[in-house]
Amino acid sequence: MRILSLARKDLKQMFQSWQTAFFLLIMPIGFTLMFGFMFGGFGGKVEDPRLVIGLLDADQSTYSQNLTKMIETSEAVRPVTNGDATEDSLRKQVEDGSIVAAVLIPAGMEDALLAGEPLPLTLIADDKNTSVNQTIENAVITAYSRLYGATMTAALSQESYQAQAAFASEAEAQIYFDEAVGLAFEAWAQPPITIENTYTGAETEEETNAIENNGFIHSSPGMMAQFAIAGLIGAAEILVSERRNRALARMLTTGISRLGILLGHFLAMTTIIFLQLVVLAIFGQIFLQLNYLASPLATLLLILVSATTNGALGLLIGAMAKTSDNAVVFSLVPMFIFAGIGGAWMPLEFTSEAMQKWGHLSPIAWMMDGFKGILARGAGVEDIWLSLVALLGFSLLFFALGAWRFKFE
Repeated sequence: MRILSLARKDLKQMFQSWQTAFFLLIMPIGFTLMFGFMFGGFGGKVEDPRLVIGLLDADQSTYSQNLTKMIETSEAVRPVTNGDATEDSLRKQVEDGSIVAAVLIPAGMEDALLAGEPLPLTLIADDKNTSVNQTIENAVITAYSRLYGATMTAALSQESYQAQAAFASEAEAQIYFDEAVGLAFEAWAQPPITIENTYTGAETEEETNAIENNGFIHSSPGMMAQFAIAGLIGAAEILVSERRNRALARMLTTGISRLGILLGHFLAMTTIIFLQLVVLAIFGQIFLQLNYLASPLATLLLILVSATTNGALGLLIGAMAKTSDNAVVFSLVPMFIFAGIGGAWMPLEFTSEAMQKWGHLSPIAWMMDGFKGILARGAGVEDIWLSLVALLGFSLLFFALGAWRFKFE
């Protein structure tokens, strides 16, 4: 009970100071907005980087439509179709630069493919753009080759089936062929083997893309983590003041133990940081379009262990500081060091692999990993458990060091 009374006393003192609101809320919100807009703010619609080409389908068949779909899946070109377009109008658009090139699908393409004699496509392009034309030609040829390959695969499958069990009729043979072509198209759309890039470091590719769409996904947890340390200044100054006026020594005469005094101050620091992080998370949820509630339990646990880590750090700072100036310095110096190497200002993925590993010596890096996983991927407790365990480890380390260094006189 005396522990709770001591914690309430500390909280009352901290809330009476204007510095508490300044360091806990005003500064982190201001820096969150500043860094967020530096990272692109709310982002917006990402412009398609592919080369825009015109496409004229003179065949108007199922096969030409499938070819168009295949070209649309290209990572190099983006076909634009217009029902009123003609070859002359497309040539004019290429000349005036509205499009970089145009592709003409000839009439009779489907019949020619079925006969095993594919007709050539026509490419309209500026002869000066050699490299661009080569890129477009490769993309179109790749799609056309897949279409022809699907047709030939279906034909071979039909012949093989015919050799084993004759079709009852031409209609049945055609149905078989059409189904075989459809399966071949699906196989191209979803290949059985794909290449997937994996990334090491503080962020996944998915998180990086999420930051591009909303820069606050990085700045919000970054400033929450950084200013959670700055908010310890007032709490550390209370410990310095109590030691200087011998209030700590007098507390021992009230029946409260030394451990009880430490726990009371630690509880107050943890509570103030917990409230700070909750308010900043609510601000991000409502005003910055961040989904802290994507996994409520994971967010709550991460806020709680982050608060205990900073509360233990505050106890260590209070134990080491002998004056109010010391409390300020001992709060700001680790804040800048932990924030700098922990990726609060700049994503760790932008640094070297060695820096990414060293950065995780900072508790801020683990806070960032957890919060950004929740915001970008909706990560649950099972996904951020390593961050939770690491922060609990920091909590025990800081508390043990603080208790060891703590002097009551």
